[in-house]
Amino acid sequence: MSENIETNKLFVGNLHWNVRWQWLKEFFGQRGEVVYASVALDRETNRSRWFGFVTFENEADAIKAKQEANEQELEGRPMYLDFARARDESEQEVTEAEVVA
Repeated sequence: MSENIETNKLFVGNLHWNVRWQWLKEFFGQRGEVVYASVALDRETNRSRWFGFVTFENEADAIKAKQEANEQELEGRPMYLDFARARDESEQEVTEAEVVA
């Protein structure tokens, strides 16, 4: 697994099972220019696997969002944010995603 940190992309953990990419786009769009949002979904239930990703236009927006939103609640659950790590193609997950720019 690659340990390269993507400084304009945040890992969002502890999501409520009901959260979809649109919610992440709206929530984080208040903190910076979101270009992509995704939520990992369970293949059988189509519910969130409790994590997702948000990619910002630039590093400054990602840093600001991480500082402002870490441990804030979305749907009653505190989100835990960190910078995403680049993954190998063999590690791809099934996600619900939409290009938002």
